[in-house]
Amino acid sequence: MLFFGLMILLSGEFNIREKIFKIIRFGIFFLIPISLLQILMFRYFHFTSLDWYLSGQASLNGEGLLLTSLRYFGQLFRTLGILWIFFFIGLLQELKEKNWQRIKIYLALAPASFSFFLWSIAAAGRAVFIFAPLGILLASYGCKKRGVLMTALLLSIVLILNYSFSWFNSQIPFVDIIAKFFGIL
Repeated sequence: MLFFGLMILLSGEFNIREKIFKIIRFGIFFLIPISLLQILMFRYFHFTSLDWYLSGQASLNGEGLLLTSLRYFGQLFRTLGILWIFFFIGLLQELKEKNWQRIKIYLALAPASFSFFLWSIAAAGRAVFIFAPLGILLASYGCKKRGVLMTALLLSIVLILNYSFSWFNSQIPFVDIIAKFFGIL
């Protein structure tokens, strides 16, 4: 909902009144099911998602905010892995070309893509994958001018690294090692 609302706001085709009307008309279809769910949740459990969010700690097992943030940054790195290089190449290319139509799309995606930072509680690293659409768009744009052979080689490396990391990840908690090194854990 946030992405589409921002796309309407960034659009140059409507005046401010039309933008507000379209956002309200579009947003109501998202709010109706969410509101109904929260009403039912409160009626039967006397608890809503807002209550859960407001009562949240940095983590359920007593970890501090710094360690939780490190976990998020670790997951953010894992979201793209080796493709972060191409993410920054794509970002630089976009800024250099200044195609405002595409930049509007990125600007509309950015708040939703980084909204996981609002969840300092134990939402776990899987919340970071909301960043993937924005990250993949920019990384793929960075790969665009690299040629077929380079792209095939890159995809092979990504597959090998991802499967290797999945095998190692269950045995080595990388963020915990970093936290122990800095004396946080």
